[in-house]
Order: sequence, then structure tokens, then C-alpha cells
Amino acid sequence: MFINILMEILGVIFLWLGLAVSVLIHEAGHMTGYKLAKGTDDWIIQIGFGKTLIKTKHYDIRLVPFSGAFYAPENTYTKAQSLLCAAGGPVFNLILIIVLFALHSSSLSELAFIDHYGPTWDFIRTYNVIMFISAIIPMRYPEFFPVIKGMESDGMCILKALRSRDEEEEKEYELCCDFGYDITSPIPSTEPLHKNSHSVVPAVVGTTVELFPGDPERYEFAEFVSFITDENGQNIGMKCKIKPSLKIIKFYEQFGGAENLVWEVDLLIGKEVFTEDNNYENGKNTHTYRRLLLKVKDPTTLI
Repeated sequence: MFINILMEILGVIFLWLGLAVSVLIHEAGHMTGYKLAKGTDDWIIQIGFGKTLIKTKHYDIRLVPFSGAFYAPENTYTKAQSLLCAAGGPVFNLILIIVLFALHSSSLSELAFIDHYGPTWDFIRTYNVIMFISAIIPMRYPEFFPVIKGMESDGMCILKALRSRDEEEEKEYELCCDFGYDITSPIPSTEPLHKNSHSVVPAVVGTTVELFPGDPERYEFAEFVSFITDENGQNIGMKCKIKPSLKIIKFYEQFGGAENLVWEVDLLIGKEVFTEDNNYENGKNTHTYRRLLLKVKDPTTLI
């Protein structure tokens, strides 16, 4: 009699642990994705709901081990970071399901402990399948769901991430350019030297734009190569090549000096950059330059 009661108590404990570990593994998947994406340690995993049993810096374990949540500060995420954070839970969940079904199909299922608690194992497997399906369906959880009511499912977050564009892609940039020359000093003036020297062109990675459209005497182009990011992965500018037209480059290739026609510059948002070259005109050494400024169209986002 005592043994039977003890086995029943152990069965309840085993069921509680099985459900709690299932939730923990799912939320640990989100935590792993978040750590890979952001590398910070400011997260909390909640397991279950009801009375708090254990609470630490990172874990909040409740009495009823159904459902759970992963909490992290609101941050700006790139598409890849959003996918890592959202997909981590279902991926870990799926791995656990495979392990549980493999265990059920193996010879280990004949062990006395596993065989005795067969219905409990079946319930844990079923619970994980239900948790996986409810996680990957794109939806907002209804109000009767504990812990996660009103939240978006992992599937909804993944779908939004796939449809989103990275912040640096969404920003609209302008490249402002002044051109002039000074025969007395190599240091260019801070003001445009002649009318219509100021040009504003859109800056988009992978494109080439004319710096002085409508000016047949100047065939200057800017080729946008890539974004520049800081140590936190935030976009702070663009790498750019300044060069004349292909026709002019080919002309100089015949007579030499073509290698000096192209400048590779790093344009940081809101920081002026000068490119400069020397010419010989009318018997005088002149200093030709371009003053470049990369900015975003919304001035509130300028660095």
C-alpha cells in the first residue's frame, strides 16, 4: 500500500518536472537565440504560472508548469537577430520532441521506470507537440492563455521578421556634395566656390549615382559599396568610391594616372569628408576637391 502511494507521488513529481523541463527547453531556445543575437545577459525565463516557487536573477519558476515566457529588454533587431530570437524556441522544442519519440521507440522504453509511467511519458510527448504547434502558428494568443495572453506567437514573430527590412535598409540617405578648386591653398573653403556646386543624391548600397547631374563638364560618380557598423552592429555610415566616368578613366589609362582617379572613402553619417587631387591648369597648380556629407533624410536620426 505504502509503495503504491509512493509511486503515485513520484508520478506526480515526475509529471511536474517533465512539463517544467519542457517549458524550460523551449524558453532556453529563445534565450540561446537572444544571446547569439545580442550577447547580453539581461534576460528572464518564466516557467508556468501561479505562486512563485523559485526566483533568481534569470529564472522565475511558478507552481503550475503550463506555458512560459522569455523576457528581454526592448531592443532594435536586424532581420537575422529577430529570426534567431523567435525561432530558437520552436527549434529546441522540435529537438526535444524527436528525442522523446526516439526514446519511446527504443529498447529503453522497456525499462521498469519508463514502462511504469508510460501514460505520463505519453502526456509529456503530447504536451510538447501541442506546445510546438501553438508556437509556430502565426497568431496572437487569446486572453484565456496563461502567461502569454495577448502576446504574438513565435510563428507570428518569424513571419514578421521575414517580411521586415533591416533598419539600415529602411533608412533613407542623402549624399551631399560640393565641388570646387582653389589655386592659392590646398585647404578647401568651407563654403561652395561657385553656384550650383551643391548636389543632393540618394545613397543606396549597390548603386552608382552622378554627383553633379546636369553639369556636362563634371562626370563625377559615387559608388556605394557597403554599410559601416559600430561594435554593436548599428549602422553609422557607408563605404563609398568616388570616381569619374568610365570614358575618362579609359582616357587616363592610355596616358597614365588612372590609378589616381578613384578615391575610397568612409562616409560617417553627419561627418564631412574631403577628397582632393592636384591639377595643372593655365600654368598654375590647382587643388580640386569634393566635400561630401552623408545624412539621413529624417534629421532626428542624425548622429
